[in-house]
Amino acid sequence: MKINNYLVIGLLIIVFPLITIAQDTLYYEFFTDGSMNLDWFTPWGGGDEMQVDYWEGNPSGDNWVGYLENGMSGGGVGTALSGSINTTDYEIRAQIYTTVNTSTYHGIVARWDTTGGFSTYYSFRTDFDANQRLQLRKFPGDVPPYQGQSIAEWTGAQIPGGVPTTDSWHELALKMEGDQLWVYYDGTMLSGSPFSDSYCSAGFFGVYTFNFMNTVATYCDDIVILGEAGPQPFDLIAGSNTMLDADMNPMSILPADGQTVYFRLNWDALNGTGTSSPFTVTLELDGAPFYSTTHPGVQPSSSYQTVSTAWTAVLGEHDFTWALDTGNTVPEGNEGNNTLEDTVSVLDADAYDFQADSSWTAHSDSTQYQWIAVEDELYFRLFWSAPLGQGSSGAFTIEMTLDGQPFYENTWFGILQQGNYTEMTEDPYIAESGFHYYVWTIDVDNWVEEFDEGNNFIMDGFEVNLGVENPWDGVLSGLPQDCRFSGVYPNPFNSSVTLKYENPAPGQVKIAVYDVNGREVTTLFNGYSAAGISEVTWSADNLASGTYFAVLTSGSQKAVQPLIYVK
Repeated sequence: MKINNYLVIGLLIIVFPLITIAQDTLYYEFFTDGSMNLDWFTPWGGGDEMQVDYWEGNPSGDNWVGYLENGMSGGGVGTALSGSINTTDYEIRAQIYTTVNTSTYHGIVARWDTTGGFSTYYSFRTDFDANQRLQLRKFPGDVPPYQGQSIAEWTGAQIPGGVPTTDSWHELALKMEGDQLWVYYDGTMLSGSPFSDSYCSAGFFGVYTFNFMNTVATYCDDIVILGEAGPQPFDLIAGSNTMLDADMNPMSILPADGQTVYFRLNWDALNGTGTSSPFTVTLELDGAPFYSTTHPGVQPSSSYQTVSTAWTAVLGEHDFTWALDTGNTVPEGNEGNNTLEDTVSVLDADAYDFQADSSWTAHSDSTQYQWIAVEDELYFRLFWSAPLGQGSSGAFTIEMTLDGQPFYENTWFGILQQGNYTEMTEDPYIAESGFHYYVWTIDVDNWVEEFDEGNNFIMDGFEVNLGVENPWDGVLSGLPQDCRFSGVYPNPFNSSVTLKYENPAPGQVKIAVYDVNGREVTTLFNGYSAAGISEVTWSADNLASGTYFAVLTSGSQKAVQPLIYVK
């Protein structure tokens, strides 16, 4: 779990210039599994409270982040707060997604005191527009002139790593002890720290955004509050459940009727000292006791797994509940996160699994179409398969969207066996200039129960050229006729993937990889390439699992290849 990335910090001696203290984790918010651990609120009208959003490739790699919007009725400010109004000395760390040239401030706030007519608080924010700066500011409440005042600013080379030129994630941190303030950006203490200021002595922590003209959002992740809390009791946290097959391997598909499976609880022990007392871990299935074991005791800030006895899966949907310390023998700081309630669906052994394999743009004669000009008539073809299942699947619908809008839909009355299938649009798309994305989805309405609902769709893209024919088309015998990816293996991949590409004419070629948010992750090749077939290899070891897109550019042609990275 992500939590361990930070709990170790609470046990070590954190050494910074001018200061050496032991710190405990007072609060944390990781947005794991799309949920929130803390109670968040907004201190004024306008703007939203903290919400959760899906973001593949986020800093922690679990694909969940928090976000809040500003409110124009609130003067363009959005703030979400949590913690305690009485907390004095602490450090807030948070990953904040900062934008460039959007007239938007993004940041963190601390010691926010909501009493009285005006709030007092500190803010550390980014301003990467014309000013290109970081700012530490204070809002001294009802002290004239009743508005924010600058404590310090950093520009240019004073900003570690330089001023960002693209939207990106950065860690912001603000540490407070008495009237001393330390400021950190991406783990580096900023020049001038510590600063002396006594306006704000205690209060909530939070996340902040401001745009005077437009409604905007600030995205955040991995919020950790550290401080001197003294010895903390254990906190047992039931995290997630993993279904295991008969060989104790994690299952990527749902269980089948009659299959032998196991339940595995993934859980953590937060804080604590020494070894806890022994305690009981139980599993209820469909409201009845199913499994119980006595754990000998946990160590501080550590992760554990508990596996049930074997279960012969029974057709249908089943509720289950894991519970830690059912007898309350371990004193805890939070007794409310000891249980995990979930459901598991068991399918008939003959149930199907639909899989979207590949797609292409095509001529009316169904041959693959790579060089596309304005006003060409395009058709779209999906290649899909049913690797599991037999008998009648029942009806389902295949849908294709183009640039986010419905383009094609066809209802099948069912298939009778495993196999490979194709689908092709009926009416042509009259090509318009620019870059376009399309998405095929099988069983878009989820009428068919499947072992894996996560492989039913595929995304691809193409570029329409401005009516210019390929100048090398047919000139060089035996050379490729189109700019395209001709082989990608393996895909999905675990560590590295090899991309074979075809270039119809000698010249400049660029191959870059983008994430699902359109941010360029890396450039695999950018230079002169001879006409013919070449290949490049990409290693994604330091990135989060998810979908990425390799984009091949050669002259005015462009090709896109989705890549699925699985750790």
